[in-house]
Amino acid sequence: MSIIHVGITGIGHELGEIGVSNEEVSKIVETALRDKNEHRTGNRNLSKEEEQNGLCDPRWLNKKKFYGRVHSERTPVGLGVPAARKAIDMAGCNVQDIQAVFFGTVHPDYNISPTCAQLAIRDLGIETKTNLGLKPLLPAQIHNTCTTIGTTITLAWATIKAGLAKRVLIIGADKMSDTTDPVDRSFYPIMGDAGTAIVMEAVTESRDSFPWQEKSFFSTADPSGVENIISLAGGAAMPLTADMILGDPDQPLWKPRPDKLWQDGPKVFDDVVKLLAHPDRAKFSQTVYGTALNQVGLELADIHAIYPHQASVRMNDLLLENLKYLGFKGRMSDTGKKYGNTTSAAVLLGVSEDFEQDILKTDQIIALNSFGAGYTVCIIFVHWTLDLPCPMVEAHKPLHMPTH
Repeated sequence: MSIIHVGITGIGHELGEIGVSNEEVSKIVETALRDKNEHRTGNRNLSKEEEQNGLCDPRWLNKKKFYGRVHSERTPVGLGVPAARKAIDMAGCNVQDIQAVFFGTVHPDYNISPTCAQLAIRDLGIETKTNLGLKPLLPAQIHNTCTTIGTTITLAWATIKAGLAKRVLIIGADKMSDTTDPVDRSFYPIMGDAGTAIVMEAVTESRDSFPWQEKSFFSTADPSGVENIISLAGGAAMPLTADMILGDPDQPLWKPRPDKLWQDGPKVFDDVVKLLAHPDRAKFSQTVYGTALNQVGLELADIHAIYPHQASVRMNDLLLENLKYLGFKGRMSDTGKKYGNTTSAAVLLGVSEDFEQDILKTDQIIALNSFGAGYTVCIIFVHWTLDLPCPMVEAHKPLHMPTH
């Protein structure tokens, strides 16, 4: 049986339309605190303790290397669909050629139904009814915390390899500015909104973006961190109540609502950096990067660029420092400094921007590294082949098509 080769044939991104500076986000935090205090006490004035623990100094954000972020009035689907159109155009195909739509997001348009994949299919105008009957189309909404896009790409590759589809549209989009409470000065200011998309399809061997086949993909989970990044309320475990939204008057003003994301920042920082790439050479083989590189048969020096999740600029700076000490000589994407943490869009946003600016070159080897709450981690090694000719492989038929 011949090998099915899978390539990335199109990519696109869509940024939130509202640029928010450090000064502006600091004002948003202050206004949220004063509004909350007025609701509680009828007074907008803050005590010295509330100012000290709640207000957000733009100079503090600048010191942490967050220079801005993008927000949007659009939903994840509203951000993801324009990115998808760009990716489809680049791939040189028609929307009707798409046989699966995988939409990765941690904050979907609707909690239960409809899914973002269904909405994207509608907004893109993908038809399933033909003269011969129903056309195969596999939709899926995927959520795996901030590792979502890595998981989505992995499942898309497996879907094509299994013969369930020839061409898959992958969308990663999030409106993260809505997921955190503006009174949370440590978390809210780093969030951004964006959408990204790639087209993956069956290609000839020379266009294979994953020439190491299944060894290109490494995913794992460490459940010790499930309580370190969490949104407590709003799910089946803790249904949201009116009292939760109004807030506990006995709690400090700067404590976020329980239905919003919260993290133990210092704990997450320490855990994730050591999990990804411990600077001790003796321990590196037991880390995510060490294990993934050993599996694929590559060295750090072989990697031209790393596109990590943009959870924390400081975390990525330390990760880069550790990796360079261990032999990495390439570059690392840092889109979080400009756009904030766009979560399901973060990894591909850097790839799309670098490709658009001709920084990412043909034949380079790159690593897509998503990681998130739980903890969950995914590394995907990609041989970048996008700007080569891309003849579609016609020999492999995907889903059963009706014949009459």
